[in-house]
Amino acid sequence: MKRLRFTLFLFLECILSGGAVFSQKQVILEERPLVLPTYDVAPADPNPYFFTGRTYQGAQGHVYPYPMYDVMTDHRHDQTYRSVILENQYTQLCAMPELGGRILWAFDKATNYDFFYRQHVVKPALIGMIGAWMSGGVEWNIPHHHRASSQLPVDYRMVDNADGSKTLWIGETELRHRLKWEVGLTLFPDKSYIEATVNIFNQTPYIQSFLYWANVSVHCNKDYQVIFPPKTQFGVQHAKNEFVDWPVGKSHYGGLDRTGVDLSWWKNHPNSASIFAWNFDDDFLGGYDYGKDAGTVHVANHHVVGGKKFFLWGNNKEAEMWNKMLTEIDGDYLELMVGAFSDNQPDYSWIAPGETKTFKQYWYPAIKMGGIKAANKNAALNIERIATDKIKIAFNTTSCYPHSLARVKNAGKIIFEKSIDIDPKTPFAAEVNVPSTTRDEDILVELIESDGTELVSYRKEVLEPKDLPETVEVPRHPSEYKTIEELYNTGLRIEQFHNATLDAMDYYREALKRDSMDSRVNTVIGIRLAKEAKFAEAEKYLSRAVARVTKNYTSPKDAESLYYLGIVFQQQGKYKEATDYLWKATWRKEFQTAAFYALSQIAAIQNDYEKALEMVQNSLKTNTENPLALVSKAYYLRKLGKVSEASAVLSALDIVDKLNGMGNIEKAFLSGSFSRQLLNEQGRYMGNISQNVLEMASAYGNMGAYDEAISILSAYLQSQEDLHPMAGYYLGYYQQKKGNIQAATTAFAKAAALPDNYCFPFRIEEVDILNTALQNNPADAFGHNYLGNLYYFFNRKEEAVREWKRAVDIRPSLSQAWRNLGFAHERDNDLRQAASCYEKAIKENPSDPRYFYELDLIYDKILKPVKERLALLEKNRKTVEKRDDATAQLVKLYIIAQKYKPALQILKNRHFHVWEGGGDIHSVYVDACLLSGLQKMSKKSYKSALEDFEAGSLYPDNLEVGEPVHGRRNPEAYCLMGMAYEKMGDKVNADSCYKQVVAYPQRGVSSLYYYRAFACQKLGEIEKAKDLLGKLKKYAEGRMKQSGNIDFFSKFGESLDTDKQNAETHYLLGLVALGNNEKSMAQAEFAQALKLNPSHIWAQYYYSSLK
Repeated sequence: MKRLRFTLFLFLECILSGGAVFSQKQVILEERPLVLPTYDVAPADPNPYFFTGRTYQGAQGHVYPYPMYDVMTDHRHDQTYRSVILENQYTQLCAMPELGGRILWAFDKATNYDFFYRQHVVKPALIGMIGAWMSGGVEWNIPHHHRASSQLPVDYRMVDNADGSKTLWIGETELRHRLKWEVGLTLFPDKSYIEATVNIFNQTPYIQSFLYWANVSVHCNKDYQVIFPPKTQFGVQHAKNEFVDWPVGKSHYGGLDRTGVDLSWWKNHPNSASIFAWNFDDDFLGGYDYGKDAGTVHVANHHVVGGKKFFLWGNNKEAEMWNKMLTEIDGDYLELMVGAFSDNQPDYSWIAPGETKTFKQYWYPAIKMGGIKAANKNAALNIERIATDKIKIAFNTTSCYPHSLARVKNAGKIIFEKSIDIDPKTPFAAEVNVPSTTRDEDILVELIESDGTELVSYRKEVLEPKDLPETVEVPRHPSEYKTIEELYNTGLRIEQFHNATLDAMDYYREALKRDSMDSRVNTVIGIRLAKEAKFAEAEKYLSRAVARVTKNYTSPKDAESLYYLGIVFQQQGKYKEATDYLWKATWRKEFQTAAFYALSQIAAIQNDYEKALEMVQNSLKTNTENPLALVSKAYYLRKLGKVSEASAVLSALDIVDKLNGMGNIEKAFLSGSFSRQLLNEQGRYMGNISQNVLEMASAYGNMGAYDEAISILSAYLQSQEDLHPMAGYYLGYYQQKKGNIQAATTAFAKAAALPDNYCFPFRIEEVDILNTALQNNPADAFGHNYLGNLYYFFNRKEEAVREWKRAVDIRPSLSQAWRNLGFAHERDNDLRQAASCYEKAIKENPSDPRYFYELDLIYDKILKPVKERLALLEKNRKTVEKRDDATAQLVKLYIIAQKYKPALQILKNRHFHVWEGGGDIHSVYVDACLLSGLQKMSKKSYKSALEDFEAGSLYPDNLEVGEPVHGRRNPEAYCLMGMAYEKMGDKVNADSCYKQVVAYPQRGVSSLYYYRAFACQKLGEIEKAKDLLGKLKKYAEGRMKQSGNIDFFSKFGESLDTDKQNAETHYLLGLVALGNNEKSMAQAEFAQALKLNPSHIWAQYYYSSLK
């Protein structure tokens, strides 16, 4: 009892000393309007953006079913947002539900230190998966990095907790995989840390792969250091294809020699860099600003939250350009990222059907510590050897710990001990004398709570030297693998990591050539087909798998094929067969959650609610935190008249899932209070009410609750503006399921009459819904277009083309369907037909710039005369100039036509917005400058030519490309400057230019090797020139053997056109021959390049110059 009173006394003492203002208020959680200067993003592209083979952040760069937001503007205005403030006596944070749920700021109130990067403006750039993306604060990335909805509104809810803490919940059900995620940000009355509770729910019947990364931005400068835990010996690149020693490099990394460089310091990175910690033992990650004597600490269970990474733009003009693009006054930032179930990017983990994953993270400021050596959620610690006989120790705590003990031991002997009162506002630091012979590893520093509990401790560990780990191998051609197991695992990894450069099916097909009945391969193919709503095909493969694993009347150890065959039968309405296989799958624990839930749906559809209840209860035994199963259980109980039990289940659901809109709707159904008004009230806190309504309706519909689905859809359609057409189709579908044919017909007709803006169906259920609607109303052109979109998304391309053709047959003015047909034909390499469809799209809608851009790319492939292409774009210039990519295409045509003046006029006056990983517009600018100069050189206007060459070495702000360390194409520009000076008789300046060419750091073999070799020849360094040309030749010959795919490890890019890639190879060989003075061979190579790609402007220049 005395101990209890003493502890209570200390607690009260700590609260009172912490600040009187918050001793009563405790935690503030409130919504506030926040005005931020905002740069507008143009309305999203109205066209569906289907997958093109794009690599984004090392994985497939899908956009559909989201629209693309890729037109940035310079229009700046003040915009009022809904912000949510969380605040206690130590910490304040601001989160933005309308901006992807991003934390906008978090700061330490005692020092005003922003331990997350504070952004004072919303200034998006083209970095996100679907375009617009802003920097700063904390971004939540699930299930992909820089997730599609990073800049879009999310669901949110504010909750007061029983212990006095308060939580802001943010989250969504993302569209492409239909995974639901939510993050609960909590502040406690007496803690400085932010607790983040993350829930990820797979509410689909299929296994999915996902990653989670919290992208934490921090302010950085020359005094900033990234602090990986001291045990970290290596850093690793994206995709684990390159390692480096940590913290001091001993090799090349990221294209630069990092030998002897301390990579932990921001100031030591002259270019952009990503480094992941190769550390699987420690729970913390930190960063520290020694100028401000403050930093940021992250703590989490490393067994789950194992990813630790930083990214920075670097210290160069390229980074300065990104600062201009992303902010106004807030300066450089560094991303201090942390990943769960993932330690790299791309690095994906599996989440099973019906599975819930939950974990916690903590962030807090570290103040006046001089660095960080150890940290947990209670405290952080630092120790520095400041002299041979002196150390400095420092502690920060996240709560008040009066009468704690700071202690230092040397080889087990106490040499310093002091009782201290410590709290987040009052860190502790001291200098301690030690014998000069003391080794660092003999010193133990610890902070002990008054009751004897250790808060934090640290002793340096002497690490055994190790070799760099092995890098990831590029998958070999399927035929090169010896075993089916290798083929299966390789294909599965390609699928798991969403790789854009390889097709898992190539490996699966090779495996089935060797054993057509292999159960593993047939199962994964069946799952893949089922996700694409190809149920008949999926049934074939899954039946093979089941036949193999159940041979000789065997009950299999692995029930995966049984479960998925049951799901495929369920999706086809074959409930007897589905029930048989799903029950068999329940014999194995790993599928009980999902199989029993599917059985409950079947029973409910058959109006057997007693059985449905029994099945869902069995499902919940293996996962009590499955929100969909809980709300289904409440529904079944309601149908059985068990109101109080249903209410209790919904209360349990509210603990599991704070953003369960369906639970709130079911609660209203239970009480008889559901109404349009209630849906509107719920909608205020939904990021996308249309998709939330459709998700709820499909969930009710999947268990036969058609009345509930109809009620939700009707309320939505009667109360919302900008109605989503799919809601009308859903309503008609469920009315027809109820036998209300006239009501169904009316609903389908109304859906067909709604505007078709951004109607991009993506749910498996919508295949049946749209087909049902079109059987009822075959003349619905929009419906056929929507179904075509859905089929194309599901890789059912022939069916998509069929539906789009039906759409334009019914409504020839439907330009989007014509465009979609053109897109599909182009991807199928039917280029003439593709061009014809695009021409019809433009005829019906000449105001869409994307049509002109995509059509001109096709014209380029079919070798349509440049004069005709240019005439079309010039005639429609006002439309073309609505988009940067279309305008850039116009510029390229001017350059091909040798009309450099109008090209440069656009390039010098238009603000182009570039994608991360892009910047090609600067190369177009260089082309225009250099070719213009060469044209003037041919006319002996050397001074004017020199001005063009000099301009080609610049990086105008309006092109949004800063000069990197390696100079991009500057060696080329300086080489031509040297030639101009030679023509002018100025050898001094000519040699100076040639020296500048060879002074630029080399980064990868490219055509620049020719210009380096040329400069070396001019400087008399003949052997260096030969070496450079030899390397260029070897590189070019190696390209001959490559396919049209981009690098397996590439972070960004599109699949390459094989002819253009081969044309570039011949161009490079032409440069080699030219450098070796083999002019006839050079001319032949340039001619071959032009045969493959008549638009290759540099092959054209050199070919003409050799005539």
